[in-house]
Amino acid sequence: MLLKIIVGILATIGAVVVIGIAAVIVLYFVVARRITTRVRQSLREFESLNRGSIDADDVRHFDDDVHFAVPPMRIQVRQAMKKIWNGESGVEECAKWIGLNGFELIGDFLINELPESRLKVFISVDSLLVAVIRQDDDATNPYVEFCFDLGDNRRGGVSNPPRSTIPLPDDAIGEHFDEDFYDGVHILPKMLQRARDLAVANGAIKVDRKRIAKFFESAHAAEMDARIERGGLTVEEIRAVLGEDQESLSEAEVEKIQWDWQESIEDFLVDLSLKSADETGELLAVYDGSLGSYLQERICDFYAMESNLEPRQLVRIKDELESLLQLFQPREAVARLRPLLPESLRFSLVDQLRKPVEADVYILPFAE
Repeated sequence: MLLKIIVGILATIGAVVVIGIAAVIVLYFVVARRITTRVRQSLREFESLNRGSIDADDVRHFDDDVHFAVPPMRIQVRQAMKKIWNGESGVEECAKWIGLNGFELIGDFLINELPESRLKVFISVDSLLVAVIRQDDDATNPYVEFCFDLGDNRRGGVSNPPRSTIPLPDDAIGEHFDEDFYDGVHILPKMLQRARDLAVANGAIKVDRKRIAKFFESAHAAEMDARIERGGLTVEEIRAVLGEDQESLSEAEVEKIQWDWQESIEDFLVDLSLKSADETGELLAVYDGSLGSYLQERICDFYAMESNLEPRQLVRIKDELESLLQLFQPREAVARLRPLLPESLRFSLVDQLRKPVEADVYILPFAE
């Protein structure tokens, strides 16, 4: 089941053509095989723990051994200096067809942050279309994208990602094809024609073949920035990946996936804050995509662990934050919480970010 979640989500992110069907694979950087060897037992332990894990201080704690990995927020793409494909028949047949239908091979590429991902990249003779044969890791099937650049950090195209893929949004400039090329290349002419039609209809611009790595990196960054703005993945998106298996995913597991996204996004935003670089305390980044439940856990857990507050005082902070989150967006709710705290427990504003989202970075008070 976890493999299905991983493959479906990474394929969706890579193929959401509204802003970047060419976004290079955003494979979970905890490799699927590493997760599946221990995940069933860990998840059972986690679910059991989570059902009743409101401790005496009314703060919930997750099992630290359970990690649904999150894609890297940024990637670096480099051309491979040696052979990375092992003669897979489907890939060879597909590459031959692409080469005979108006494309030139640029080369094979790797992603520093995703060492199991590999790409075979082509560009059309008019430089308007990029064709990519992609494989996320040895356990997943390769698939194809025909994509194009629309300028202003927008891209579009068509792809045949795994079937367990989140549907494209209504404003996507592109299409998913529900077939693979191991049954032959008959799907490729349909995909290529659809990509050409979309490119012409939407005013595609030429892609600089000398900057193809940057093309992928920018597409990935645009897609991840959109995910940051949304706060990661929604419950509906996570469950859509599972299809008929969605009932086997507990609410605790869904929440854990969302919270892993929240943690990764928060870490990324903190790293972007130059003013926070010299701070030695614990930092908190708040933006309007922050989940209220996650903020409550972060803030209340900190005060439970790092202060001498009595349980009733901690419950009061939790209740006040919960009430504020019901009335205001997360940034305003947290800002309004600060003056309600005892002076010695107030967190301090360190920085305010404008990109990729507006966010406030706070330093939490030292323990007394």
